[in-house]
Amino acid sequence: MKRSQDSPAARKISEIRAFDKITAIDGVKLESTTNYFAPLEGVIDKEVKVDLINRGGITRSVYLTPVSQDEYHELAWRFRESKTQGTVDQLSQNQVGYIALQQISAASVAKFEDDIKVLSQSKRALVIDLRGNSGGSEHDRLLSILSRKPYVKHSPRLGSGGSDAPWAFAGPIALLVDEYTSSDAEIVAQGFKELKLGEVIGTTTYGAVIGTEKKIMADGSVLSVPTVGWFSLSDQNLENLGVTPDHHVALDLSKADRGEDNQLAEAVSRLMSKLR
Repeated sequence: MKRSQDSPAARKISEIRAFDKITAIDGVKLESTTNYFAPLEGVIDKEVKVDLINRGGITRSVYLTPVSQDEYHELAWRFRESKTQGTVDQLSQNQVGYIALQQISAASVAKFEDDIKVLSQSKRALVIDLRGNSGGSEHDRLLSILSRKPYVKHSPRLGSGGSDAPWAFAGPIALLVDEYTSSDAEIVAQGFKELKLGEVIGTTTYGAVIGTEKKIMADGSVLSVPTVGWFSLSDQNLENLGVTPDHHVALDLSKADRGEDNQLAEAVSRLMSKLR
């Protein structure tokens, strides 16, 4: 068993260890033919008993409060982002910041703006990771934040100085994309290129940018109707085409199996070359 950072199991760190095996949940023994999800149905935010056995054969029981699938994915995402920032810090001697966006939603962009405020004061360059981003509708707001430029510096009598607006990032930026970057995230990538905000690195995006509207039919079925297309400034239809990165770097699966991210490493390397 592995614990996700900040998960209910992680909060029981003194009772649960990596490689413990779950043998039962609320009295339901887990065999090879058992539906593992059945004992967890309807128990979100309710305490359940989990029986464990370690590699030494010692058994014990702990009590956990399960979270929803959405909460789990959020925990996993935060863990990945924290771990990746650690990798970026190592590769860049703490000079490059890292922000990953799951969606281009209002909440995600608001958090992004908060992160920019912090990183603009502590990092010299920035990696923005849109790999796997499924889109949203806030591309204009996100690109507006990235388009801001510092216009003056200030130095308070107490504390450290900075620039106005303090949330404007003045250093070089790299944008990571892949074949799973889709919808509004592709609009962000295209805008990033057109506005010359930095370099796009990775693989060509998914190519699914058409805006649709759902129509309810007389029999109750739902029909998705295309309502808007998206094109580059040179009139290229981005649907089924996607956004081509400035530097094509495919994910090296052999390195990924070892926990390495060659696309991220390429982005950091290119940013570091600009800082020299």
